[in-house]
Amino acid sequence: TNNEIHTYTRNSLSHEIYKISTKTDTNGDGLYNKNDGYGEYKWYVLTSFNTFSAANEFTAVAKDMGIAAIIGEKSGGGMCSIMPMVLPDGTTSVISSNNQGILYNPKTKEVAEIEDGIEPNYAYLQDDFYDDNKLTAFVDSL
Repeated sequence: TNNEIHTYTRNSLSHEIYKISTKTDTNGDGLYNKNDGYGEYKWYVLTSFNTFSAANEFTAVAKDMGIAAIIGEKSGGGMCSIMPMVLPDGTTSVISSNNQGILYNPKTKEVAEIEDGIEPNYAYLQDDFYDDNKLTAFVDSL
């Protein structure tokens, strides 16, 4: 997309909401403009219960922004950022933080949870995920 992508997280303890905005320079010309998206394509995201964490957030944002249709099965959910830490004895560990990915409408202040997964726009059985002919036929029928 040529549009700025907004992702939101909410601190589950304080309920503060944080916004991160990004744009991508896909053609490497140093500019963020209409030449960076691929609007001529119809995009799809294939999901299943194995789509979790950051992939779940990607799915949610793509569906929410309308930049891709979601096909497959409900995603696996989750999306808490990680928190690296070092214990007093020098041991390092990485755990999930209390910052949860959400969908957020700043105008209405409406929050949509993504923790429990994202429903696809079009159901498609996981048994056929790796059958390119069936998958192509399915997408062509949409």
